[in-house]
Amino acid sequence: MSRAADYPAPCLVYATRKEAEPAIQAIRGEPAGQLSGLFTGRIPGSARKVLLLITGMGPKAAHRAMLGLFAAMPVSGVINLGIAGSLHPRLGIGQLCAIGHADLEAGGDLRGPGRIPLQPLPGLPRRSLVSVHTPVFDDARRSALAAAGADLVDMEGAAVAWACRERRIPCRMIKGISDLAGAGGRQTLHENLPELSRALAAELFRRESLLHG
Repeated sequence: MSRAADYPAPCLVYATRKEAEPAIQAIRGEPAGQLSGLFTGRIPGSARKVLLLITGMGPKAAHRAMLGLFAAMPVSGVINLGIAGSLHPRLGIGQLCAIGHADLEAGGDLRGPGRIPLQPLPGLPRRSLVSVHTPVFDDARRSALAAAGADLVDMEGAAVAWACRERRIPCRMIKGISDLAGAGGRQTLHENLPELSRALAAELFRRESLLHG
């Protein structure tokens, strides 16, 4: 079991176990014990420690889990990874994207602070993200979110970024496009999730410097 005194360490943040599984295997993650969904491990090929948190789905669950993380463990920085839907046909399934800023959809029982800028991440296309309270799998809602200025949609990223901003913790975000956020998108998402999750973990550990500051 890890001890808080052994840290601060970077933390990888995912919404679900399925998205996180390749990274858990790569870091040889073990449950930390301090917090549900928290794992500890080591960066592949390094002795450096790393945390991994699974928040659960939705902005409220993500925000609550992040605040619990910060209360339980010293964290040097956060990298949020996971899948997202594309709001524009030009952004095709399978692309990995760096998120330049995230926003929380209006409504719901969690009110966000507005657009949240994120730490730059070179080498990947830079996109904007909106996090919603309920899944988007219809063309009309997708069009409305796109018209409001977002490129991608998920349910957790903005809440993760918000919690980091509240605690002044650096936050970076990498999303893989799993579907087109329209009719039939749910099945497409589930079909693409395993491969995209592996691709996200490979991209992260290829950029090991992200985990050092």
